Amino acid sequence: MVSITISSRTTDIKSAQGIGSAVILPIYAIIGMQIGGLFLLNTTYLLIACLILIALCPVFLRLAIKVFDREHILTNWKYK
Repeated sequence: MVSITISSRTTDIKSAQGIGSAVILPIYAIIGMQIGGLFLLNTTYLLIACLILIALCPVFLRLAIKVFDREHILTNWKYK
């Protein structure tokens, strides 16, 4: 949802992809720390993360619906 909201405000595809990859970077960092053994994901951490995401998803959905403008994307994006 965050990636969709941010990319709908950009003016070209490359910047939308760059911002989208920056949004996903913390997820990759968590996976890397898990593989590296810096911490262990157990049921407590996963339950806390799920509760936080359940609370934030409706907020981000409302924001994405409010910000998304199909006409802006179709008329103002530059395809290079």
